[in-house]
Amino acid sequence: MTKKYLNESNLQIAMTEYNNKMVKGAPVRTQNKDIVGTVSQVYDNEHGNGEQVYAVVDNPNQKPSEVEEVTVLFRGSAGPNKVLTEDFRNDWLENDMVLANRIWTEEKTPYPRNYDQSTAQLRAASDALNKIMKTYPNAKVNPYGHSLDSNGQYARANLFEKALSHVK
Repeated sequence: MTKKYLNESNLQIAMTEYNNKMVKGAPVRTQNKDIVGTVSQVYDNEHGNGEQVYAVVDNPNQKPSEVEEVTVLFRGSAGPNKVLTEDFRNDWLENDMVLANRIWTEEKTPYPRNYDQSTAQLRAASDALNKIMKTYPNAKVNPYGHSLDSNGQYARANLFEKALSHVK
């Protein structure tokens, strides 16, 4: 029996952050032309940390308290074709390599139990998710990420227990 580990429609939604112009009010479509929604909030390198988080809703004209579902896209690391860009530096040098180094040296550098080993990018992505959830307090939140999705994973891990019931 062969197991299928990939959900094609979820993959297509996660990849939209690379195929669409992610600006407020822009439509978001998969490469198959399926409509995901409209960008309603953008957190793109707000404080120089390199986070790229986008909220997408069906109807951007609807009152936030009436929105039933929000798709949150966490963009993955910039590819090798972006090696000379700020995105690449933020993603690889300030986030990914720092995290990899902390993992490799963990046994040699015992951190105190409550020591936060996250990066500024991870914290910025977490702040963005919290702001999105605060804006849409009654909505189910569908988080999508690409690559290892460390930003999205960290953001979800830092939600208050009450907020977790809104995550699909």
